[in-house]
Amino acid sequence: MKYLSVLFFSFMLMACSTTSKNAKVFTDTDIGVPDDRRAVVILYRKTVPPVAYAAKALVDGELVAKLPNKSFTWLYVEPGEHEVKFSWPVFALMLGQKKKVTVEAGRYYFFELGGDMNYAIGTAYINHTISAGTYTVKADDVKACCKHIPAH
Repeated sequence: MKYLSVLFFSFMLMACSTTSKNAKVFTDTDIGVPDDRRAVVILYRKTVPPVAYAAKALVDGELVAKLPNKSFTWLYVEPGEHEVKFSWPVFALMLGQKKKVTVEAGRYYFFELGGDMNYAIGTAYINHTISAGTYTVKADDVKACCKHIPAH
């Protein structure tokens, strides 16, 4: 019964962190095209707990967007080393995740905030990860799940 209560409460909170009904899907969004001076970084989040909060997506310490469940954003970046970070509001009591990446001009880079809820010895806990991939590997993920949130 305890697990059913947690599951029910989680689903009720999902509506608190979702994209707008008018948000565009990946294929309808004018995503930038990488060129010889810059790359395109796409940051996305499927349904990841805690579902009630939007995750902050940052690149090199600058806020790019607040991503609710099933959302993505994109931006241009210069070649070189960058830090991609996803963080949560303080009251979510969750640690953020970050990943360093070396970016080359002319390429797409996808970064997914992933995570799941686990149980051990009667206690629930959440693990978060950042996975990186290329257009060929990750574009279908974004197309299947996510709607566009404009970058700040």
